[in-house]
Amino acid sequence: LPVMPREERQYCFYLLTNYTNSVVYTGSTNDLLRRVSDIAPELNGFTKSYNVWKLVYYEVADSIEGAALRERTVEIDF
Repeated sequence: LPVMPREERQYCFYLLTNYTNSVVYTGSTNDLLRRVSDIAPELNGFTKSYNVWKLVYYEVADSIEGAALRERTVEIDF
C-alpha cells in the first residue's frame, strides 16, 4: 500500500471484533487502511488468540493524541 503524505493522513480511533462479535479490540492509527489490512496476516498476541479481524467502527480525529485519547476513553467504558 502507498504511504500517505503527512498532510493527508487521517488519525483514527477504531474498533475491531471477531466473527462472533464476542470480543472488542480498540486501537488508534494514522493510516486506518494499512492498519486494518495488516491485522489479518499478522494475527499475533491478542488478535490471534481471539481471531480479531473485522472493522466495526471508526472515528476520525484531529491528531494521533486525540485518537489515542478516544481509544482510552472507550476502553474504560468497556
